[in-house]
Amino acid sequence: MTMSINVCAAEDSAADTASVAEEVVDAAAEEESSEEQIEDNSEETDAETLSDEELSEDIAKINKKYEGMKAETIVYIPDVLNDEYMEDRFGSSNMQGYQLLSGLNYATTLPEFNDLSKNIITGILGTEELGRGDYVKYIIRKLQESSSYDPVELYIADDRSKELSQFSSLSCVAEYTSDNMEVIDFVEKAYETAKANHEKAVSGEPLDDVPLMVLMINSPKAPDVIHDNEEVYNKYKVLTSDYTESKVAIIFSNLENETLTVLSNPILNGISDSGNVLMFEEIGDINFISIPPLMVARVKKSPSKGDAFYLKGSTIKRIKTAE
Repeated sequence: MTMSINVCAAEDSAADTASVAEEVVDAAAEEESSEEQIEDNSEETDAETLSDEELSEDIAKINKKYEGMKAETIVYIPDVLNDEYMEDRFGSSNMQGYQLLSGLNYATTLPEFNDLSKNIITGILGTEELGRGDYVKYIIRKLQESSSYDPVELYIADDRSKELSQFSSLSCVAEYTSDNMEVIDFVEKAYETAKANHEKAVSGEPLDDVPLMVLMINSPKAPDVIHDNEEVYNKYKVLTSDYTESKVAIIFSNLENETLTVLSNPILNGISDSGNVLMFEEIGDINFISIPPLMVARVKKSPSKGDAFYLKGSTIKRIKTAE
């Protein structure tokens, strides 16, 4: 399947920001020059010293004249995006309504969110140097923090490195495994859960209080394990096509950055086509989705840690992810 992909240009935004900064500097210089002229004129025309009462009256007049005016806040993308920054700028770092923060958009400096209650598939790939693992751990922490008001049942299928074993005892974690074969059990549970939730929704029963079941599949081999079991693969297909808003989400958090063809594992092709993939890679090194060379050429700056390219729908957005 061929997708029409656009890239949000962060460079134009950066140029605009630089232009604004220059205008601010010029304005400040003019204001300083004006103040110097006023001071010089004051010395020539009036050498009297104002009394405390007169000074207070002048200050009151100036405050009244400029009442309600304030300096414009300059927004920026931080080197490290964390809870403190989100709280200072947006008033909260909490995940609400299963809206997971993907990161800040470099072009707009505004948050990009991933609605786990509606996006049944999320793909994540890339290098540790650029922060894939840190972002995966951030997801788990946010699921745990929000579980008191947005209930979650998290199933972690780790790889042999047991990268995520430190989270196995969290209250939101229903099961943890580093055995690839147990992924089959997770998919079957997800299918049964989604089917039951779907039937409730069809009958008019609300799902507001039903926990969101999240499968975090952190093993690159898991897609092949699922596909090789015909019965489980058929359930996976129904799960990801018919039960897409049934309080189940699947996060493939450690995908291989491989080139996909029509002969590739259809699970991987489905993830690529989902329009919900984060890639912690240089844009020219991304193989998992097809990016036109012209778009690659438009991105001049190499990514730093925490930077990712986010395929959201049919648009690629450069973002700073949280950690």
